[in-house]
Amino acid sequence: MSEECLRKASEGVTALLFDPFSVEAIDLAVGRIAIDERLRAELDREGAIRLKVFSCEHTAKASPALHRRATRRSVTDEDHWLLSWDWMKDSNPPRKATS
Repeated sequence: MSEECLRKASEGVTALLFDPFSVEAIDLAVGRIAIDERLRAELDREGAIRLKVFSCEHTAKASPALHRRATRRSVTDEDHWLLSWDWMKDSNPPRKATS
């Protein structure tokens, strides 16, 4: 894929996709962003919306949980809950299981 493409995913995420291994594709994508004011505005607007999905608190808790899982250490119930949430696809965290 040598030409970049604008994709609006079902989650409402807008992204300029390109082949990350192609210097030509990277050049085309960066050039398009540089000269296309409407594209920049759309990416800026959609990016601001997407940013609301992320939280410092979740990242601060999920990072150690991910490290524990990656190093095969024991993980807590909260770790399981944090790692079960695919925040790239769903902005709403799953309900915590109650004991």
